[in-house]
Amino acid sequence: MGDKIRTLFHYKREDVRRLEKIENEWQQTSKSFNSTNQDISAALDCFAFGDFNACIFHLMRIAETGLRALARERAVSFPDKPIEWAEWQNLIDKISAGGKVAATAQPMGQKRDAARDFYSGAVHHFEGFKDKYRNAVMHMRRNYDELDALRSVNQVRDFMNGLSTKIGEKTRRPITRWP
Repeated sequence: MGDKIRTLFHYKREDVRRLEKIENEWQQTSKSFNSTNQDISAALDCFAFGDFNACIFHLMRIAETGLRALARERAVSFPDKPIEWAEWQNLIDKISAGGKVAATAQPMGQKRDAARDFYSGAVHHFEGFKDKYRNAVMHMRRNYDELDALRSVNQVRDFMNGLSTKIGEKTRRPITRWP
């Protein structure tokens, strides 16, 4: 009898709509960070299933892809490990320092402002993701509810789509086009 039993999960309408919008709403991220596609689908599937901790886990993997790409763009390195093994805070600190150098290398005016805004904005987002979501979900410090997960979906999606306008996971050189 066990082989003949089938289970069906029924998504709520709004969750089906969210899943149907992946291609459009995550288009820029998907294009620039192709390796995130599985985590994007998994995050929204977990959200629809009501597994909000798992949703946030997948979203933090997406954010980490952006963090590593920005570290590569800033030529961040460590003497004893690749950036894939570095802690978020160490990456964030080096990106912040490198972003300040990149911004001040631009001539005073619109280009410098654009570079400063890009790097400092990215650093602040990564710090927020780390403190609000990443550390807590990875170290089992708290559980998240539907509103937390929905906020995280929107924040990570909007941030990664914005980051995608300047870099992607294949980026290995400094950004040269400002603004």
